[in-house]
Amino acid sequence: MRTGSLLVTAALLVALAGCVPTNAHPSESPSATATPVFASDAEALAAAENAYAAYQAAVDKSLQTSSLEGLDSVATGDALETARSSVDTFQKEGRTQRGDSKVRKVAPADLSP
Repeated sequence: MRTGSLLVTAALLVALAGCVPTNAHPSESPSATATPVFASDAEALAAAENAYAAYQAAVDKSLQTSSLEGLDSVATGDALETARSSVDTFQKEGRTQRGDSKVRKVAPADLSP
């Protein structure tokens, strides 16, 4: 019985030896270079404002027409689910939106820890 266990262990070690890369320590480590997406904070803010305006326009259209079409082109993840939920709630309550939303004030927030 003990010989069988040793043979199985030896076979496993030989099989696992094939899983070890031949060069476990690469000579060069990859270098990460950060390239800014925007040239300035003003450019980043303008892009954020444009993206939010497109999102709001798509949500407005969906609430006006009771259609989810177009939401996935301006939102993903939680934002998309929230927008879909708003449209679904409006539909279930028999409501539609007339006119467009107006954003009166936008203030940047510091979300750093």
